Amino acid sequence: MAKGKNVLTTGDVAKICNVAPRTVSKWFDTGQLKGYRIPGSKDRRIPLTELLRFMKAHNIPAAALPVGKIRVLGGGQQRAVQLDVGRRLES
Repeated sequence: MAKGKNVLTTGDVAKICNVAPRTVSKWFDTGQLKGYRIPGSKDRRIPLTELLRFMKAHNIPAAALPVGKIRVLGGGQQRAVQLDVGRRLES
């Protein structure tokens, strides 16, 4: 997963969840994992916040996320956003 990425490919999600990319596609196609398709393509994209929700709902450890590579950008609320993301990863 690239630094600062807040939308993931099925390949990114597969690596994080330690499953095959086809498994992620099935989760997406059955509505278990929310996201969107790239217009004019069959490629899928999954927002990081949705992946966090999915992982929590399915008891997938957040330790699998490359936390050191996630960067949160923001203005005056930056610290609050970082703390919120940290709490989501820990819970």
